[in-house]
Amino acid sequence: MFAARNQVTSRFKFGVMVPQGIRQAKLFDANNRNTLWADAMDKEMNKLMKMETFIILDDKSKLSKGYKYIPVHFVFDVKVDGRHKARLCAGGDHTNPDTSEVFSSVVSIENVRMLFLLADLNKLQIVAADISNAYLHAYTREKVWTTLKHGKYQGKCMQINKAQYGLCTSAARWAEALSLVLQQINFTPSRADMDIWMRKNGDLWEYIAVYVDDLIVIAKDVMAVLTEVKTKGKFDLKGVGKPEYYLGGDIYPSEDPNSLIKTAMSAKTYLKNICDKIERVFGTTLRNYNTPLEAGYHPELDDSELLDDDDTTKYRMLTGSLNWAVTIGRVDVMFAATTMARYNHAPRFGHMKVMLRVFGYLKYHIKGTIRIDTSYPLIPETTASPEYWRKLYPEAVEKIPEVYPEAL
Repeated sequence: MFAARNQVTSRFKFGVMVPQGIRQAKLFDANNRNTLWADAMDKEMNKLMKMETFIILDDKSKLSKGYKYIPVHFVFDVKVDGRHKARLCAGGDHTNPDTSEVFSSVVSIENVRMLFLLADLNKLQIVAADISNAYLHAYTREKVWTTLKHGKYQGKCMQINKAQYGLCTSAARWAEALSLVLQQINFTPSRADMDIWMRKNGDLWEYIAVYVDDLIVIAKDVMAVLTEVKTKGKFDLKGVGKPEYYLGGDIYPSEDPNSLIKTAMSAKTYLKNICDKIERVFGTTLRNYNTPLEAGYHPELDDSELLDDDDTTKYRMLTGSLNWAVTIGRVDVMFAATTMARYNHAPRFGHMKVMLRVFGYLKYHIKGTIRIDTSYPLIPETTASPEYWRKLYPEAVEKIPEVYPEAL
């Protein structure tokens, strides 16, 4: 049916075969007559030790009561420039921490768009930055220890000290650590979105939007704000600059300084990448369609054969990818996304064909854009007067929060 077809291809990235574990990484190095994967693992271990991720003990008898052993493993990757990367991750699935300590929220894409509007209206600067090795700036509360299978610390008893990647509570610990830093430089979370931080600076507000370790700063002097964050948190920042790609969406500043359209956003890069992936997975070329769905299409009437487990997984990948495309701006396929997602539990052959049609439409109509217009809307003169509404709702009282930001 939609059998795929490229089990080996999935292990390649940018033409390099990516290992699934330490043993395979060493084998690849031996076959390639180099030490690229070994060097990547050594670099990761040196970084972890420098940031005091582990407390090295002579033997496990020196562990405090209540500590549990969990395994660790390397996850390998290849960057677009050919760099070999290795990340040591903890086996968080071996622990069962208090669920109240796991949650960590992120800023919503809708509120990021609102911040861009505020920046354009108030002529503020916008800059994005990524905090390097973010989780390792926080300490874990989980009582866990491990041993390593690579490097000079191989076989040593190691108490996990920092919020290592893979631990169930690491995201929450990092969110707490960052929030303390932002509070120390007088930022407070917005009540509209707890991951938008704000502080008063003269006659304007400054903002920081947080998505895990990605920051968007909006201020009069963004570099001064970033310097405060970096200094107070002792962070290493990378990717500092005007945001061009955020949460899967492309960001375009206006080239015309006199235009009321200051910022535009699209899903062009995301859709190009996902359409390329779909064509590889399905071994086909997406066709061009002028509409996402055929006129009069009724998926509930489809009586074609049910997909097998493998193709059902692929169908769910398609609906998830389509949903994110809607989130970052392609509202023209919202109806198709919500309609076809109803069949995630038991999709049929015909449903899969329709999903491929939707992505064929997106591939050939990829330029859909959301533009932020800073002009003030015209209020119709025919709007009902306040006296009219008072007659309808004589007891109504506007509810204003006790604590709300001062209008500047």
